[in-house]
Amino acid sequence: MIIKRLFSSSIYYFSKSLPNNPKLPRGKKDSLSPSQFFVDHKTTRIKAGNGGDGLVSFMHLKGNEFAGPDGGDGGNGGHVIFKIEPGLKSLNKIQSMYQAENGEEGQSYHMKGKSGQHLIIKVPVGTIFKSETGEVHELTEKKPMFVAARGGAGGKGNYYYLSNENRRPKQFEAGHKGEQFIYDLELKLIADAALIGYPNVGKSSLLNALTRARAKIGDYSFTTLHPQVGVVEYEDFVQISIADLPGILPDLTRGFGTKYLHHLEKCKILVFVLDLSKNPHQEYLDMKNALDTFDISFVKNKPRIIVGHKIDDNASEANLNDLRSRIQVPIIPMSAEKKINLTKFLKILRDVYDNCENKKI
Repeated sequence: MIIKRLFSSSIYYFSKSLPNNPKLPRGKKDSLSPSQFFVDHKTTRIKAGNGGDGLVSFMHLKGNEFAGPDGGDGGNGGHVIFKIEPGLKSLNKIQSMYQAENGEEGQSYHMKGKSGQHLIIKVPVGTIFKSETGEVHELTEKKPMFVAARGGAGGKGNYYYLSNENRRPKQFEAGHKGEQFIYDLELKLIADAALIGYPNVGKSSLLNALTRARAKIGDYSFTTLHPQVGVVEYEDFVQISIADLPGILPDLTRGFGTKYLHHLEKCKILVFVLDLSKNPHQEYLDMKNALDTFDISFVKNKPRIIVGHKIDDNASEANLNDLRSRIQVPIIPMSAEKKINLTKFLKILRDVYDNCENKKI
């Protein structure tokens, strides 16, 4: 394999030996329900439970009216815990406020109050948490959870203060307050490859044709309003996830601008999808400009695959030849509608993926 650097980026040159055959999707497709909207940023206020108060109580027994203090301690307040859930893909179910259960106050007969239940909030893998104090936490498979707010400790009952000097203590300790914070949650999409390009170049159609995703398709701008993810499986059971990001316009102040480009940080491979029926060379320059203008350093050295989509269009052949003469890098001509070169693309994708795994990109 040969890597050629062009405009400070990596363009992948395809090797002659291609890996295991991929499995193109068949039958019923599965994905998120249309009602499950993708949300990649949320702000939430969390409050841990307060500790229960200790109790002032004196025991009365038959034959011993003054048996001494028996006030129990209060229960501890519940923690607020964030935990990853592999099946989740969005932050759409995160609420604006959470509060864990308070601890109950102490009981007589030295009984401690019931501690509050911990509140566990499930989030997708790859969620990043930023607190008001500047702390940053990221949940991954290696770090599946963290305690975002700790519950308050329960207060002591009057039995705790019993001593030789004080046989009838009437003091107690109030429960401690639980911690409370405001967190900004940000989800960085975790996918092996990302499709980037203009709106309406056919990224959603390609994703549907290559995987079991069910991305919405339509003949209007910004068909893809939220990132979509599909998975392709190979004969040796290796799975590669492919993300379709909302389209990028040359005028980055319009449309979505670079709102979703932060998802590229977790992607290993960039796939430029160019529309061969229009002006693919200008689209290619615009995609590079979108990355270079905003100095997204974490994508500059990622391997890139160039796809010329809609090769079945009448004007595409001439535009493809012109594009090849201008950028002089390998281009895969494809058509999702006519299913042209789908298998070839997936084999090349697997070859690039294996090289990324070997180099730990």
